Amino acid sequence: MLDSWRFAFGGELIPDVTSYNNYFQRVRYRAGFYYGTDPRSVNGAQIKEYGITLGAGFPIILPRQTTSFLNIALEAGRFGLEESLMENFVQMTLGFTLNDNSWFFKRKFN
Repeated sequence: MLDSWRFAFGGELIPDVTSYNNYFQRVRYRAGFYYGTDPRSVNGAQIKEYGITLGAGFPIILPRQTTSFLNIALEAGRFGLEESLMENFVQMTLGFTLNDNSWFFKRKFN
């Protein structure tokens, strides 16, 4: 086993979080990239991995003005060595962030 490391950088942009006229001004746009090494090696050469990620979080307004999100991400990258073992990959991710603070209210019954 070899030492491994990974460098990753990313960010999120919300054009105008208070906009009520334009839905796409409230969407959370995300982008990033990463580069690193794997602890495994092939023929003495350490395996490398790198890729880019793009994503968006689409707001969904629920009752009581709580905002949840439908998150979509796309990742494309490369894993391996140029001369012997190489894998190109594309991964799509779909996720939900459900924000509902009514779960934590203490109910009072008379």
